[in-house]
Amino acid sequence: MFTVLSWTRALFAILALAAFTLPVAAAPQTTSPLGRTTEASRAATHHGVPEPNPPAGSPELGILLIIGVIGFLIFMTWLLSRVSDDSSPPSDGSII
Repeated sequence: MFTVLSWTRALFAILALAAFTLPVAAAPQTTSPLGRTTEASRAATHHGVPEPNPPAGSPELGILLIIGVIGFLIFMTWLLSRVSDDSSPPSDGSII
């Protein structure tokens, strides 16, 4: 039981960290790691109107991700509710 709770906490921590790091990783870089402007950023500033960015990601994948997370939570709730349910007939309390 303790192991399941530890794994669940770790999973939620990883998902929370991923939620904060994905927007940062998806941001376009206009400068190189050395601080110089790249050719694409120079071309965008010298030729007038920059090209619009394509939408990031797919809405279908987002919906599938939400359904998967909700399904996983329902499964874990069901699994944890069945941990002490052994469906055996009640005993009279004697050792023998």
